[in-house]
Amino acid sequence: MQEPKIEFTAKVEEFKPNASSDRFEDGSFASYHLSRITLATPKQHAGKELKIYHSRDVAEDSPWRQIGETLCFNALESRMMSGRQLFVGAVSDLCAAK
Repeated sequence: MQEPKIEFTAKVEEFKPNASSDRFEDGSFASYHLSRITLATPKQHAGKELKIYHSRDVAEDSPWRQIGETLCFNALESRMMSGRQLFVGAVSDLCAAK
């Protein structure tokens, strides 16, 4: 049985373009943007800081870039427990919380 996703809410604390990069043996490289968020819900994750890395450009009007914005998204709880950073592909159903 597949693990269900749960809904999280979080506040965007920082957006940093080109915050990290990788260089590969073939001479190519990749650049990653960073959204730093603080989780608000569910209660057991409240206050946890999380870094979300984006491997593609993030639109200017994306909630990921809006400092102070409260977001909602779905993710596997096990992914949230495993560390303090995720790639954006690990979250789904992003919206600005009301």
